[in-house]
Amino acid sequence: MQEKPHLARAVPKDTGWAWMALLGTAIVQFLVTGGCVDSFGVLFTTIQQKFDATATQTAWIHATLAFCCLITATPATLLCRRIGTRPVVIIGGILMTVGFALSAFADNIWMMYITYGLVAGVGAGLSYAPSIVIIGTYFEKRRALAYGIVFCSASVGSFIAPPAVRYILDSYGLEGTCLIMGGVAFHATVSGMLFRPPQFYLARYLMRERFCRKTTPFQSEECTQDDIILECNANTSNDITVTADNLQPNEPPSKWNILKNPLLHIYIVSFSLVDSTYHNIFTMIPPHASDIGIDSYKAVNLLTIAGISGSVSRLLTGWFADFSLVGKKHFYLVSIAICAVALCVFPLVGQFAHMAVPCAICGMLAGSVNVLAPVLLAEEFGVVYIPVTYGVMYSMSAFFYLASPVLMGFLRDLTGRWDDSFFVSGSLVMFAAILNLAEPWALKRGRKQMEQK
Repeated sequence: MQEKPHLARAVPKDTGWAWMALLGTAIVQFLVTGGCVDSFGVLFTTIQQKFDATATQTAWIHATLAFCCLITATPATLLCRRIGTRPVVIIGGILMTVGFALSAFADNIWMMYITYGLVAGVGAGLSYAPSIVIIGTYFEKRRALAYGIVFCSASVGSFIAPPAVRYILDSYGLEGTCLIMGGVAFHATVSGMLFRPPQFYLARYLMRERFCRKTTPFQSEECTQDDIILECNANTSNDITVTADNLQPNEPPSKWNILKNPLLHIYIVSFSLVDSTYHNIFTMIPPHASDIGIDSYKAVNLLTIAGISGSVSRLLTGWFADFSLVGKKHFYLVSIAICAVALCVFPLVGQFAHMAVPCAICGMLAGSVNVLAPVLLAEEFGVVYIPVTYGVMYSMSAFFYLASPVLMGFLRDLTGRWDDSFFVSGSLVMFAAILNLAEPWALKRGRKQMEQK
């Protein structure tokens, strides 16, 4: 009985259409991270004033958006195996468009929870996770660089979107801003078209390497699965039959057992704490700067600084990681620790120039963590497990994204300032750094689990 080839062996690596898939992923990251998540801080005060809401109530919109975006990560990756990455990303882009557009007609904050938070959040999740996972299939030698470029585009969105949203908000108001954001989000559907169906590569692989007596490459990319099956069976030996099951990527039978690995638990908790806390600063900095007397446009420039530094660091981190100039695990740990210290510096400074320094440091180091996380997952657990490990990591981080903004908003309402919110954020990130020191114990326990099996 012939073994089913895995998709990772059929898809061309580090060349050709891989770079077009990378372009599609970069655009999705730009739209989701910059356009959806990191620009909400610019709208925070306006939404709060329009609906006469507290900081906690307003923060729930951002928390709902982030939670829905991330909790759909695992279902989205599983759905990709059923209908393909392309239609999932396209559906996500349509939902984002509908969610933002309907937010323009919201007449109370509860409506914003549904439209901006739930609908747009689910759409962002359907586009976000599949576009990340597919990079692990297309790249091998340059995987870290590819992830660096992808997350760099997210940082570019983080420093371009807030000033753009600020300008649109001043020109067209909240309603007009939501409508324009919906139109921009529709570009995710175009990006989804760049993700080729895996059957295209699997058909060529089956005919060339296993089943076909002669090479009969397909000239059209629009051939259906039935066409592939008929063509393969017409050119194979009588005792071999190509079916729809043969055209599906092969998965290890025990893929979900990886979730029992204690090292994965450490990565999930530490990454979730860092990533959710870092994105909180895009919500906290604008109102915090306004509270201490910094002009609103200068406050947006602080977000731009964080976005620019994150863009540069993500690109450089991917490049350095591919050449193994620095140990990835040590770089990951040190970046988390320094980022924690920088977060605690925010309440200690009160001028724009001084606040720019911790903004740049947080953007730079959090960007490095984002790039290294999927690379470390691939190296520790294997590329074949990326859809599971990465999807579960982001799904679990959804709960941190749900609680974190609300906690920071609650502390603001309780104390009347954002200082304590920054201190708590720094403490949580430092805990994430300390947690990574337990890796030797996790590796030892993981080996014991394998020996028991």
